[in-house]
Amino acid sequence: MAIKSFDYVDYSKVFRAQVPQSNLLLTHLNVFADRQIADSHKVSVDRIQESAIGVDAPLMRFSSEWGTIEKPTAGSYLYELPWAGVTDRVTSADIKGFRRAGSTLEQSLDEIEANKFLQMRAKFERSREYAYWQALIFNKVDAFGTQQSEINWSVEFSLNQRTADLHQGVSDDPMRDIDDQVSATKALMGGLTQYLRGWVLLCGSDAYRAVRYHPQIRELLVYSNGLVGSDVLFPSDVLPGFSSFMLGSVRLIECSDSAFTGVKSDQAFLVPVFGNAPVEQSLPMGRFVGPCARHLEISASGDVEDWYAYRAFDEMRNRNLYSEYSLLAYNFRPDLVTRMTLVPVE
Repeated sequence: MAIKSFDYVDYSKVFRAQVPQSNLLLTHLNVFADRQIADSHKVSVDRIQESAIGVDAPLMRFSSEWGTIEKPTAGSYLYELPWAGVTDRVTSADIKGFRRAGSTLEQSLDEIEANKFLQMRAKFERSREYAYWQALIFNKVDAFGTQQSEINWSVEFSLNQRTADLHQGVSDDPMRDIDDQVSATKALMGGLTQYLRGWVLLCGSDAYRAVRYHPQIRELLVYSNGLVGSDVLFPSDVLPGFSSFMLGSVRLIECSDSAFTGVKSDQAFLVPVFGNAPVEQSLPMGRFVGPCARHLEISASGDVEDWYAYRAFDEMRNRNLYSEYSLLAYNFRPDLVTRMTLVPVE
C-alpha cells in the first residue's frame, strides 16, 4: 500500500485566531491571558516568595558580628498537563443530502469537514472556559489521566481565597464593601499592581440585583455620569448574554449560569485582571499549553498550539478528523480573589 494513502493535513495554524463565539466571559475578559508554552507534557514551576525588607539593628562597632539581608524563599513544583481529544469521520454517508446545486463533490466534502472542525473548536473553547472557571472559583484543575488526578492551587501554595460580606440593607453601603476589598487586595499584590488592568465583580443573580437596585446605587446610576460607563475590559458585542454595569473602578457582571460558572446566586467574586507583563514575568492567572500528543510528525515538529486539528485519509479515502489539546489553567494567587457573600436582610 502506498504511503500517500495516509497523508495528513495539519489545520492547527488555521485556527490560531479564535473562532468567534459569544458569551465566553473569562476568555473575552482575558482573566487567564498569561500564556506559557511547555515543550513537554510536564511543566516545572518555581515559585519565589519575596520576603519583606527588614530594618537594621544596631551592632557593636568593633565586634565580629554582621547583619544580613532578607532572602526570598523558593519552591519547585512539577505538574503534568491534562490532555483531551476528539475525533470524527467524513465518509460517503455524509454527502447524501448535503450536495448543493451546482457544486462539486469535493467542495461538499470540504464544507462538511470544515463544519465538523468548527464544532470541535467550539467544544474546545467551551471546555477551556469551564477550566478557567474551575481554577478561578474553586482553585482546582481536573487532571484526570495524569500523575495527580486533581490539582488544588490553594493546597499547593498554602494560599486561601479571601472572604467578605456584601451588605444589602437600606442603611448599608455595598459600594463601600466592594471598595474595601479592592483596597485590601491591592495591599497583597506588591509589585503586581503595575500589571493591573482593572477589576471585575462576578456576581450571582441575587447578589447582582441586590447591588444594582440598592437605593444608594440606584441614585448614583441616575445622577453620576462618572460611575457608569464602558471600559476596555468588557466587550459587549461578544458578551450579549451578560448584564453588567460599571461602579467606580469595578465592572459588575451577572453570572446567572451557576451550574457552569460555580458562582452561587448569593455570591460575588472580586477578581483583578492583569496584563501587559514582560515575557519573563508570570502573572498570577494564566494557562500552560503543551505539544501535540497523538500525531508523530506534528509532535516532532516542535510547534506548540493551543489546539491541534488535523485530518488523515484511510485506505478507503474516508477522512478521519482529529483534534486535541493540552491545557493547565493555573491560579497561583488564590488570595487575590475575594468571595463576597450576600448578607440576608433581617
